[in-house]
Amino acid sequence: MMKHWKVISLILFFIYASMMSLPTSWQGSLPQGLQNFIQSHHIVLGLDLQGGTQLTYSLDLSKAEKFNADDDPENDINIATIVEGVRTTLEYRVNQLGVSEPNIYIAQANGEYQVIVELAGIKDINEAKAIVGKTIQLEFKEAKENLEESQEEDIAYMKSRAEKALIEMETRSFDEIGKKAQTSDGKIVYEELSRFKDEIPESYREKVWNAEILKVMPEILEINDGFTFNALMQGFEQKGFALFHPLSKIMEERTVTTPGKDFEELAQGMQENYKDENVSLDYFPPEARDVISSLGANKISDVIELSEKYILFKMLSKEGRAEQVQASHILISHNEADLDIETRTKEAASILANKVLLEIQEGGDWDTITQRYSDDKATKNQAGDLGLFEFSKMHKPFAESVFALQDEEISGVVETESGFHIIKKIASFSDNRTFTTAKIVVNKSEENAKQKIDNYAVEILEKVETKQEEKITYERIYFSIVPDMWKETELDGSTFQFASLGFTQLSEPVVNIRFTDEGARLFEELTERNLQKAVAIFVGGELKSAPRVGVVISTGQAQITGMDSIQEAAALVRDLNTGAIDAPIILIGQNQIDSTLGAEALEKSLYAGIFGLMLLFIYMLFQYRLFGVVANIALLYYAVLLFFVLKFFGFIGVPIVLTLAGIAGIVLSIGMAVDANILIFERIKEELKEGKSVKVSLAVGFERAWSSIRDSNISSLITCFILAWFGSSIIRGFAINLAIGIIISMFTAVVVTRILLRVFFARSDSVSKWTV
Repeated sequence: MMKHWKVISLILFFIYASMMSLPTSWQGSLPQGLQNFIQSHHIVLGLDLQGGTQLTYSLDLSKAEKFNADDDPENDINIATIVEGVRTTLEYRVNQLGVSEPNIYIAQANGEYQVIVELAGIKDINEAKAIVGKTIQLEFKEAKENLEESQEEDIAYMKSRAEKALIEMETRSFDEIGKKAQTSDGKIVYEELSRFKDEIPESYREKVWNAEILKVMPEILEINDGFTFNALMQGFEQKGFALFHPLSKIMEERTVTTPGKDFEELAQGMQENYKDENVSLDYFPPEARDVISSLGANKISDVIELSEKYILFKMLSKEGRAEQVQASHILISHNEADLDIETRTKEAASILANKVLLEIQEGGDWDTITQRYSDDKATKNQAGDLGLFEFSKMHKPFAESVFALQDEEISGVVETESGFHIIKKIASFSDNRTFTTAKIVVNKSEENAKQKIDNYAVEILEKVETKQEEKITYERIYFSIVPDMWKETELDGSTFQFASLGFTQLSEPVVNIRFTDEGARLFEELTERNLQKAVAIFVGGELKSAPRVGVVISTGQAQITGMDSIQEAAALVRDLNTGAIDAPIILIGQNQIDSTLGAEALEKSLYAGIFGLMLLFIYMLFQYRLFGVVANIALLYYAVLLFFVLKFFGFIGVPIVLTLAGIAGIVLSIGMAVDANILIFERIKEELKEGKSVKVSLAVGFERAWSSIRDSNISSLITCFILAWFGSSIIRGFAINLAIGIIISMFTAVVVTRILLRVFFARSDSVSKWTV
C-alpha cells in the first residue's frame, strides 16, 4: 500500500508542477481562477533577458576622506562600512518602491568606489534615475562666524583643485577627470553643454567661442554665470573657476521668438475695466470657466465666444487650490492596458475586479485586499493611497467617478486605459482659488467683430522665425567659489530615527523628524550654541529651511518647513524612511538594454536546452533501452520540476533572477542530471552479470552508487557555493541555477528513478536484452 502511495504522490506532484510550468499561451482552456493562480507563479527574468536599465554611480566619499586625513583618529570613518551601507540602502529603497528585482553591487575603478544598479524591466532611464538616484542626505548646519576668512580658504582650495585637474589632463581624458572630481553639493560640477554664441555668459564668451576644437583650453578661467537665488531667496553671483574642452561647432536650426504686443496695454487702451482682481471661478461666464481653471500664469486663452461678445483672457495670477480629493484605489491591469505590466487578458481582469469588489462589499479589509490584488506597485503597500490630486491629473473616467463619490464611499469597477479600478474616496477639499485676469472684449454688435478679435489675438502672439546659426558643444568642469554661509555640524542623517508628515497652524505641510538619543543630545547642543541665530536644514544638498532658534530644544525632534505641497512633503517622508544614504552618489553612466536582444538570447538558449535534452533522450534509449526509458521519464520530471522551482521561489517573494549565465548553469545541469542514473545503471548491470535477481540488483545497485553520487554532487555544490559567495553577479547567477539543478537531479535520479524501476519490475524478476 505504501508503494502505491509513493507512486500516486509522485504522479500528483508531477501534474501539479506541470500545470504551474505551463506557458501562458497554453493556459487558454483552463478555468479563469486556475489561470490567475498559475500566473501568480512567474519566473523573474534578469536584465540581459527582459531588457531594462543599468545605472552606474560614483560614491562621493570626500567628507569621509577629509576626516580620515586629519590628525584626529577619533573621527576616522570606515569607508567599507559606508560603501556597504549605500548598497544596502539602495536595494531597500528600490524594493520598497515595487521595482523589478534589482541587482545592485559594488565595483572599484581607478581607485574609486562605484555602485552598479541593474533594474530589469525598467525601460525608462529617467524613471530609474528618479527611483534610485535620489540623494536623501539629511544635514544640519550652522552659520559661519568669519565668512571672509572662510571664503579665502574656499577660493584657494578650489583653485588648487582646478590646477590639479588641469595637470591630470596630460594623461587622462577630460570627461573622466570631470566625473571623478564632481561633488554632490554642486561645488564641483562636470557638464557637457551645447550653446549658441549669445547664450554663453559674457565673462568667458569670446575665449570659449574662439578656442581650438578638440583641445583642452590650457588656462583656468575665472567665470561669472550670472546672478541667482537659493531656496531662501538669498541672492548671489555664480562665480568660480572653470576648465573648458571644446568638442564641436556645427550649424543648427534655431527658433528665435519676438514678443507680440503687450496684452495689458492693448486691453487698457480699449476699455476702462479691463482687469478682474481676486475673483472666484464662479465670477466668470460658464462658457469660460473650464478655460480659466486650466489657464497657466501669464498665459493667454484662445478666443471665447459668448452670446453677445468675443473675449480673450490673460491669466495674471492665480492663488489658492483647485478642488482636490484624496483617494485610494485597487488596480487590476491586463495585457491591453497602457502600463504593460500584466499578462492576464482583459476579460480575466474584469472578472477578477468584480470578484475583488464583491470581497470588499462583503466586509473584507481594504488594506489587506489592496496588498493581495492591486497591480499598482507604487501604492499597494500604502493601502493604494494616491494622495491629493485634481480632476485633470487622472484619466477622465477615474476622475469623474472619484469626484462624484462621498467621503469614505467605495466605487464600483471603473475602467481606464490602465485597467480596472476600485476606488475609495478618503477626503475632499473644495476649490478656494482666486484669479486675477486681464481681458480684451469685442461686442458682436461692432462691425466685423470676429475679424477684430482674431486680429487682436494675432497681434499679442509671439512671432517665431527659424534660421541657421552656429552652435558650439563643449565640456566644462566648474569649481564654485560662491560664498557658503553654512558650516557642517556633527548632526546628520546617521542620528535620524524616523520622519512623519505634519501641518502647521496655517495648514502648511511640514516634515517632522525624530532623532536617536545621540541625535537628541547633538541637536540640543546645536540649538544651545545658536540661540537667536539661524540653523539650516539641508536635504540632498538642497537648503530646505533656516529657522531662527528661539529656545534650546531637548526633545529630540526637529521640523523641516518650506514644502510646496502635501505631495512633496509626503514624498520626502517616504524617501527619508526608505533610506537616507550614508554618502552622496553621482550618476556617471547609464545604459538602456533592449528587450529584443534578450528575447533572441532566451529563444536560442531554450532551443539549446531542448536540443540537448533530445540528444540525451536518444543516447539513453540506445545505451540503456528500458532503463533508458526510465531515465528519460526522470529527466522529463527533472525539467518540469526545475521550472516549477524557479516559479515557486518568485511566488513566495524570494525570486531567483534568471539570466543568460543562469540558463547556462541550467543547460549544464541537464547533462549532469543523467550522471547519477548512469552510475546507478552500471552498478545494477554489474550485479545482474553476477546472476543476482532484478530486485536484489536494484537494491544493491542503488546502495553502492549512492556514495559516489552523494560525494560528487556535494563537491559540485561546494563549488557552486564558493562561486555564489565570492563571484560577481553573472557568476552568482550561474552558480545558483547550477546548484538548483544539481539538487533536483539528485532527487529525480535517486528517488524518482528508484520508484519507477520498482513499478516496472514489480511483477517480473527477469531481464532481457531490451531491458538494459
